[in-house]
Amino acid sequence: MPLPVLGADVDPLVLPVGRSGEQALLIDGLSLVLITIQDHPYQAAFDDTWTLLGFLAARSRHVTVVSTVTSLPLRPPSVPAKAAAILDRLSCSWVQLGLGAGAFWEANAAMGGPRCEPRAAVSSTRRSPSSARCGAANAACAPTARTTPWRECIPARRPAPVWGSGLVRTGPEHSP
Repeated sequence: MPLPVLGADVDPLVLPVGRSGEQALLIDGLSLVLITIQDHPYQAAFDDTWTLLGFLAARSRHVTVVSTVTSLPLRPPSVPAKAAAILDRLSCSWVQLGLGAGAFWEANAAMGGPRCEPRAAVSSTRRSPSSARCGAANAACAPTARTTPWRECIPARRPAPVWGSGLVRTGPEHSP
């Protein structure tokens, strides 16, 4: 039986400046395994999740960063998948991707996204991992320079794991 994974959520609050980084360093120093960041792009009081994931992955030494969950109505699945694949490669496999449809439809619409019924949102989330894997596969072909002075780096030999909004792992080995 696998051991439970322990982590903590970093609040992506814009203010006070630097708080998210301080939280990440604390989590990293406590030897927890995960840093999770919620994705609400329509929330003006929050930093952008993907910008923050990159920043925290660069500052931490031992933790995996995870989006919980990337808002698919405002981010087509292949876009965060490519971002996750690149960040995963640059951070030596310290990134995982969480996907979901969210439930704040008025806020989505205010940013130009769709208004969805819950059933349609769940359905679109179920279809999204295949799109995400396609985006990750394309990113895996892109050349990059690796600079990781503080981590023992082994080239990633697997795509960044993709999780659905119910934290159900998907991927080639988990496909129906």
